Amino acid sequence: MDCKEFEKQIPNYQTDKLSTKKLNDFMAHLSECAACQEELAIYYLVHEGIMHLEDGKAFDLLKIMNDHKERSMVQLRKRRFFGKIIYGLYVLIIIAIFVIGYLVLY
Repeated sequence: MDCKEFEKQIPNYQTDKLSTKKLNDFMAHLSECAACQEELAIYYLVHEGIMHLEDGKAFDLLKIMNDHKERSMVQLRKRRFFGKIIYGLYVLIIIAIFVIGYLVLY
């Protein structure tokens, strides 16, 4: 993912609407690109700032960003885990079909 694509995906990241692949690419780029880390911080400052100004509460921008980053990493790990489980089930189903086919034919 390049910086331009990263910037386009920030709203989807913030609302947890990225696919597993896009989230993985987004997080990988975020960890490597200081310019995009700054861009994300600005996005959070504007959007979270507006929300917190409306309700009159103080906020910790860094904590909000880090909490979201941690939630995204947990979500990514869960998606990978369940993807592996689904893949394993597909393999078992294919094996079962071959075994049943073998037993029926012989």
